[in-house]
Amino acid sequence: MVGKLTDECLFVAFRKNGKVVDAAGLEQPAGDAKPTLAVGEADGGTYETWRIVSQLEPAYGAVATRFTAGTLAINHLAAGMLDAVAWVTNPANADHKLLRATLADPALSIFGIADASLVSPETYESRELKIPGVGSIRTICTSTMIFSGPGTPKRVVDGVSDVLSLQRDELLAEP
Repeated sequence: MVGKLTDECLFVAFRKNGKVVDAAGLEQPAGDAKPTLAVGEADGGTYETWRIVSQLEPAYGAVATRFTAGTLAINHLAAGMLDAVAWVTNPANADHKLLRATLADPALSIFGIADASLVSPETYESRELKIPGVGSIRTICTSTMIFSGPGTPKRVVDGVSDVLSLQRDELLAEP
């Protein structure tokens, strides 16, 4: 392990008048239709988080995942093309683009997912977070760690360690 990059938590946007208005709506399909959840890109952190969540809590296996990302996913949610949109970010990032896009639409809001089956020292911790414009939500969080492989040259490990230690703010800045 080279070092800790940051903490990140899972957030889910939803339509206030939609079929998914809380975590329970992702566990059980309403009727025959599976709820649809955008999880970002297929190779991204949100998808990987959702893959782990649905393994730890099989009830979330009812969700039909969509690889739609960014504000496009929020726009699809607002238009009724999706039931929910998930993303992971640092819990202190109140300026996150998806949070801002969600809160800009009065028909949308966010919830967290913090089932007891997801919480353990090896996976996630449950945190109460205060979200401006929403209030408190409870969701799962974890630490993002940077690892190196056994054959990684020492100069590369030292360089990555330097960046983690000395340029963390630049590394974590939103593009």
